[in-house]
Amino acid sequence: MIGQSVPEYLFIRATVVALRLVAPASFWYLLACAATQSFLVSPLIAAAASCEATFYVIFRLRLKRLNRTPPPVPPRLSRSQRRALIEKCSAEISFDYASGWFLPSGSQVKRENVREWILWAMFASTSEDASPEWDEEIDEYIAVLETNIGRQVDPGRVHGVQSLRLSFDPIHALHRPLIWYLIVAGVDTLTSIFLLSLGFKHYSPGARSFPPRPLLTLFSKPAANAYFPYWYRPPRSNTPFKTPILFLHGIGIGLHPYVPMLREIIRADPTQPLLLVEFLPVSMHMTAPMPPRRATLGAINAILEDLDIPKVVLAAHSYGTFLAAQILTPPPSCSTEPGPDPAQILNTKITSLVLIDPIPLLLHLPAVAYNFLYRPPGAGRANEWQLWYFASRDLDVARVLGRCFFWEEGCLWKEDLQRFCEGGRRKVAIVLGGRDQIVPSREVRDYLTAHEPGGWGPAGGGADRWMSPSPREGELEVLWFAELDHATVFEKRERRRVLMQTLERLTDGVEDQDAI
Repeated sequence: MIGQSVPEYLFIRATVVALRLVAPASFWYLLACAATQSFLVSPLIAAAASCEATFYVIFRLRLKRLNRTPPPVPPRLSRSQRRALIEKCSAEISFDYASGWFLPSGSQVKRENVREWILWAMFASTSEDASPEWDEEIDEYIAVLETNIGRQVDPGRVHGVQSLRLSFDPIHALHRPLIWYLIVAGVDTLTSIFLLSLGFKHYSPGARSFPPRPLLTLFSKPAANAYFPYWYRPPRSNTPFKTPILFLHGIGIGLHPYVPMLREIIRADPTQPLLLVEFLPVSMHMTAPMPPRRATLGAINAILEDLDIPKVVLAAHSYGTFLAAQILTPPPSCSTEPGPDPAQILNTKITSLVLIDPIPLLLHLPAVAYNFLYRPPGAGRANEWQLWYFASRDLDVARVLGRCFFWEEGCLWKEDLQRFCEGGRRKVAIVLGGRDQIVPSREVRDYLTAHEPGGWGPAGGGADRWMSPSPREGELEVLWFAELDHATVFEKRERRRVLMQTLERLTDGVEDQDAI
């Protein structure tokens, strides 16, 4: 993540302007060529302009088609699950947070505005599709909110106020020129070369994506699932068993930001097995959307079974932590799909858990949704402009978060972490940055550490460590980098060293396959 200095701000603004000018400049060039009936400057420029103009038209048609497609609806929670969820949300807030879920930010809202929002949040429904049977239940939830904020919500509706409803709101995306995807392809190829040189083997399901990955076509083996490619560095022969690390990455340019950390892990311990799952829909590739929760977790489990991996230490960053949370949280009881839920199977295979810049904790607060999808970038804030253009306004990323991201499926609570650690054998480490522009990190830190045993101490690399050991609940560790933004923990060696030490501690001492 870029910083907030003036040179960085000027650089990111110039980059965004330059990329956004490619399409209009191409159209104007082609019009000039048509007017003069000749190629201006060079036929190669005319060919490039034609490709860029065509690509822009494809983008507009694709965006229009995606916004016309009805959003998928996840399995609805049962009434008891909805009631438990609203009570958990209410217990962990001490301010009028409901207004944060409405635009303009901080708007005063009335009962019908709140009802519309509850229909989305708890019933995955709109006012037009609402069942009259839900009215009594919705009134109960509004009463819970009124108790929490200490006042009654006035009847009626405030017109002009929009509730944030990720799965129903239009997908907002900005065009990226072909030249940008050439850059993505170059970074993708460079990352692949690095991983191949480190001893990783690549597995591909053969799914189509743009930009294409011709280098991996030559070296890839068939994947054990239909959705996700992955990289596996197997254990070295004739070495004691070492629990593999399964890593789930975040939104961005794929695995590239994590290569320095992976290289240092291997240097520190060449026997450490590593498994990296790639999520191309959030990696600046044009491809199929993320599959539903059950199919996603089933695909991850199929990878482990195909590679004969019985246990893993799960490490996840940002968007990957949401998928990790789906493994820890109970599945919807009303799911009608046959067979055991893959989350329950995966849960038994995880020996310990590391969540870096986690988005699922306190996900009922509006910060993550607003900061990523709705917040306009501020003047002078280079990091917000980087996030806005290169992540949240990417068409495939926006589709994943707007049509494939259901907060109730991956909202993580402290009780889920305690249940995961129950028995004292499994451990959890949470890594937070004090200046995270997406995650409400201070609230998450206080939620995890307040009124709990344990204490703070220096962890090195600019971090403080809080640990809460308990024979019954295992061990919860919080690493706090007060000065770091989202994803910047991976940028410097001393910070990565703290992560590596945490991973080493969690992978040691679990050689016994029957320990969990």
